[in-house]
Amino acid sequence: MDPPHLVPGGVGAELVKLPPKALPAGEALPGVGEVGLGGDAVAGQADGAILPPLSLLTLSSATLGPVDAFADWLFVTLWVLGVLLTLLPFVPATLVILFGALVHELLVGFRELSLGTWLGLGALALLAMLLDNVAALVGARRYGAGRAGLWGAFLGGVLGLFFGVVGVLVLPFLLAWLFEYLSGRRPEEALRAAWGTLVGLMGGVVAKALVHMAMGVLVLRAIF
Repeated sequence: MDPPHLVPGGVGAELVKLPPKALPAGEALPGVGEVGLGGDAVAGQADGAILPPLSLLTLSSATLGPVDAFADWLFVTLWVLGVLLTLLPFVPATLVILFGALVHELLVGFRELSLGTWLGLGALALLAMLLDNVAALVGARRYGAGRAGLWGAFLGGVLGLFFGVVGVLVLPFLLAWLFEYLSGRRPEEALRAAWGTLVGLMGGVVAKALVHMAMGVLVLRAIF
């Protein structure tokens, strides 16, 4: 009978090769303790080989890589989508970016974005929302628009979503002019007020786009 011999097998693991029928099936060598990373030896069947089980750590590291990559690119996709949606007034693009960051952290186990990053995202989100409203108000007031014009622009922005980018740009202007005219303004005054409302809305869009880009950069610096 040949003596048993050892064959290297993997990192920190040994494959103990037994001669045929040296031990009953399912039994291990006496005194053989932890083998490999798994800690428990698995008895061989026909040839009596004892194989180390796969480590849970090895499985985790093998599966987390693709999940991390998917989470990273999912955020990038939602971030770009949020920036593009900024071009449409009255669309909650800020929430799309925040949602992307939240889903990313759910996928990776909340281990990449720190508390400081979340606070920074929250502050930028509030700033984006304020800019949206303040810019429209400043533009409207600068050109003499009143509440009627603002309400007309708001309603036009909502209805314009159903007609694409052109609708979003044209309907706020038209309804702002109409509401100002119906409130007692002369046609030329209503036109000036409607123009001011549109300028304010577009200024808010540009400011929000810059803030949304900053939100994405903040997250990307943390995850890459």
